[in-house]
Amino acid sequence: MKHSEFWDVMERVFPEGRARSVAEDLALPDLGSMTPNEALERGVAPLVIWKAIVAVEGLPERYEYLHRINPKEM
Repeated sequence: MKHSEFWDVMERVFPEGRARSVAEDLALPDLGSMTPNEALERGVAPLVIWKAIVAVEGLPERYEYLHRINPKEM
């Protein structure tokens, strides 16, 4: 997953500006309670961060690879 794909799926799942808020505020237990932004700044792979978000938010498992699914096919 590229950084651009990470932000694309964030916007798809958390629309209307919520993606940036989630990235700033959501603590990810799987990543030592870092926020997504902190993890990105520390060089954690976007896919690892995204999978941690899917887990903590209780999103469907198929969302782990949401960056590979065309929005029109959902």
